Amino acid sequence: MEKYYKKKIKKSEKIVCIGDLHGGLQQIKSLWKNLEKELGTELKKTIVIFLGDYCDKGGMETKQLIDWLIKLKKSRGKKMTRFLCGNHDFSFACFLGRKTIPTDPKTLPPDLDTTIPKHIKPNRYIKYKIKGGMHFQGRRWGHYKSKYRSANTFISYGIKKGNITNKLQIRQQLIDNVPNSHKKFLRELEWVIMLKTKFPPYKIICVHAGLIPDRPAKIQLKALKKRDIGDKNIQLEYGRIHPICGRDKAMHPDLVNKSILISGHFGYNEINKDRIIIDNCGKKGCEPDAVLNAIILPERKIISS
Repeated sequence: MEKYYKKKIKKSEKIVCIGDLHGGLQQIKSLWKNLEKELGTELKKTIVIFLGDYCDKGGMETKQLIDWLIKLKKSRGKKMTRFLCGNHDFSFACFLGRKTIPTDPKTLPPDLDTTIPKHIKPNRYIKYKIKGGMHFQGRRWGHYKSKYRSANTFISYGIKKGNITNKLQIRQQLIDNVPNSHKKFLRELEWVIMLKTKFPPYKIICVHAGLIPDRPAKIQLKALKKRDIGDKNIQLEYGRIHPICGRDKAMHPDLVNKSILISGHFGYNEINKDRIIIDNCGKKGCEPDAVLNAIILPERKIISS
């Protein structure tokens, strides 16, 4: 693993990691002001990592939020603002079509419907036919009874609440309404972010959910860096990329005393020696009264919206 890190960017004094946003535009604006107050001019030279899940759930401003994130990235310089792919973002991108999926296009199967697990009940996903198929996560996301609570994302892109159904024409309306800049944002999301730091243990690894504990970390990180949608090392069942959508919150044994592993995804905050979870908005989403959190490393200080 040490060989891999040699190619990473220069060591950073501080790192800021921000939890799941779920359309919470007002929360991130407020949080950002509080980060500016806390860090002052130092924020400009601090690497900021968003831990994923920019859409769905209680937040009603996904479109406006992604606009804000794109502008923020442009204003801060190359590699200073990084964006992880969350399970909601991956599913949203899959629903929009194969050209939007954040992966190496070479790893996409000719028929994306092959990603649908055989044991999943047909009433759990949309079934209309699409040329080339649709990845299972997109079919789940677009279902009007989706557990992703994706209806709020449709609404934020101008589709009326009463029109959100499992109809092909509604999907096309959403595709037409999502700006190309947003599709590019989704397509470029990273599956893993690994950085050297100037504080112990001198490395951090960020993934949206976590690593599979009984499979070697090195091969999982390699597959995540490649964004290989078909790599079996990061899937317990085909169609579900475990480090993006799994429930393994434990520290990976290969990384103990070697790296800090940081995630969002779980709907709460948990800060341990080498495993950090920041996701105060994840359970319900960034509803109007929700509080968004960030963590500043190395001091491990929590900043709220």
